[in-house]
Amino acid sequence: MNPGSNPSLYRQEFFNYYQEDIPKMAAMGINLVRLYYDMGTTVDAIKVLDMFYQYGIKVIMPVTAPLYGDTANYGNITTVVEGYKNHPAILMWAIGNEWDINHYDNHFQNITDSIAFTIQAAQRVRLLDTTHAIITIYGDPHLATYHPLSQEAFPFLAGPYTKDIWNQLSSYVDIFGLNIYRSDTYADLFQQVASITTKGVMITEAGTDSYNWTTQAQDEAMQALTATRLHDEAFLSSASTRVAGVNNGSVYFMWRDDWSKLGYPAQHDHFHGDNPGHPDGTNQEEDFGFLQADGTPKQVVSALGARFAGDQLAVASNASPLISITSQDGGSAVSARIDGKTVFYRNGGGDGARGVNVFVLDSASGIRVKDFQNFDTYVAPNRHADLVNYLNSLPNGAIVMIGIADEGGFVNRPWDGGGAAPSAAQTKTLLSSTAWGSTEVSNILFRSGWAFIAKKGTGKLAEALSGANSPVTVQAQPSLTLNPDDGRREPYAVLSKPVVINELMGAQGFELTFNSEPDVVYLIEYTDDLQAPWKVAIRGVVADDTTMTFIDHNNGILTLPANATRRFYRITPIDRVCRAP
Repeated sequence: MNPGSNPSLYRQEFFNYYQEDIPKMAAMGINLVRLYYDMGTTVDAIKVLDMFYQYGIKVIMPVTAPLYGDTANYGNITTVVEGYKNHPAILMWAIGNEWDINHYDNHFQNITDSIAFTIQAAQRVRLLDTTHAIITIYGDPHLATYHPLSQEAFPFLAGPYTKDIWNQLSSYVDIFGLNIYRSDTYADLFQQVASITTKGVMITEAGTDSYNWTTQAQDEAMQALTATRLHDEAFLSSASTRVAGVNNGSVYFMWRDDWSKLGYPAQHDHFHGDNPGHPDGTNQEEDFGFLQADGTPKQVVSALGARFAGDQLAVASNASPLISITSQDGGSAVSARIDGKTVFYRNGGGDGARGVNVFVLDSASGIRVKDFQNFDTYVAPNRHADLVNYLNSLPNGAIVMIGIADEGGFVNRPWDGGGAAPSAAQTKTLLSSTAWGSTEVSNILFRSGWAFIAKKGTGKLAEALSGANSPVTVQAQPSLTLNPDDGRREPYAVLSKPVVINELMGAQGFELTFNSEPDVVYLIEYTDDLQAPWKVAIRGVVADDTTMTFIDHNNGILTLPANATRRFYRITPIDRVCRAP
């Protein structure tokens, strides 16, 4: 239906599907959902929350958005928080949705007023509830036309800067939610976030649609591949398990296809609108669902479900990735790719890539760039000294890609004799050494393209030079020694084998008590017939002690066959968590 024609009825749409959808979510391994509207506080809304809780799924609940088009409703906060704050399904309260871009759907005229409302709303929520966390949903932290990341990182772009905006908010909110669309990669997102805040962040919207505009057809494989690639990058940046991790979770957009997004609500529509944030360069708003509109699962359900079930072991590491770097891409940009996936693309000049760009491959996984650094050696030629110090700080064996965007500052500027500080000679000397093996760095001219890949300590893997502002690409396929435990807060221990419990139904249903290990995460599955497949009862239960109890009340969650009094449960340890200090 058209949400604009009847916002109240549109909000109730989920009531028609939740009994079908929530079990599918749980079976897939989902343990968190984010709502865009609060569903009201009626009995029907409470039933939805009850079912989420029964299936082990937590909820991020919006407080200022009761209806479509009504997203800055301050008066709604009390109703929602008082109505839901004691419900065990609630994980946190959400304020806004990309309000840094849309100013609460144009309720406010500028970013300043939008910030003020966000603070006011957060203060009200905290007054009503001191227990649950508060998240505010932001867009991408670096959007050049709205708010560059920080003045330090992008000194030639005008503010306001996300760093300053977040500093204003940090006393009032607990976590920043990020809606991120950078195609099938997060690029340097997590590194960017770590540079501007110590607050928690999480991905609150990501993914792509299942319609390929290039082929003019459904392409569920494209959607599934994008989702799993994003999952793997986010997993390796998990704050709970990685020493340098900053991401506290990921929510994908969205569960079901919504035909109300474009054109006629009863018709499945497509359109062409350029959007580089997606693999085919467009976003089809009606095709983002993990399920088709009729509830049929798409490939992404099984693909991501396998990732969730397999945990760390399911991450698609690669011991021999094909890596490439392009200097002067499009004439003035730099780009890096891993196995055909563009993991970085940025222009020179004010966009933040001018000068020399260094990418360090994550050799433990082979699927991402572990660190990126830009040295604007054109505007500040003395940054060659910083470049040399950085390269010297890298460990031997590091796989490094280096590329110029726009101008690298290796020679004097032709019109004024400026540039090319003495430290440029240090860069040439270092990279020409046996440890790096460059044979072209001393031949770089004004605005030359230069692409270089090396294994520090061993030498060059690939290198090429081009004329002024001419694209040049090199590639290599290094052999890596993978280490899935690299950077983990706690080594991934071999956990005990699954345990099967034959349980009789009691007065409260089925009550399982089993031996557990503190801080181990368990998956609980059930079946009524050992010859039949196991089904998920609850996933992601963390043990606090040496014994754990799980109660299945059999209240519509796990329906028993007629006259049955016995059920089999399988308890499987799937991971170990690190408690915050």
